[in-house]
Amino acid sequence: MYLWLRVLHLMVGSFFRPKIDPVRDVSRLNFRVWPHDLDASLHMNNGRYWTLMDLGRTDIMIRSGLWRPILKHG
Repeated sequence: MYLWLRVLHLMVGSFFRPKIDPVRDVSRLNFRVWPHDLDASLHMNNGRYWTLMDLGRTDIMIRSGLWRPILKHG
């Protein structure tokens, strides 16, 4: 459930952030590592890291307007 809250927060927030050109501009996001992001050794595991990188790609997709053609063409 906690990941869905991050996704929802990112998607809503991305519509209010400035639009970007994915070729020229840079998108930067700040995330906080929460205790539920850690494994038994108190390290952020690779699966969680790649999941957060997917959130960054989602931000770029929304802010550049690429989400419209993706939804249109499936």
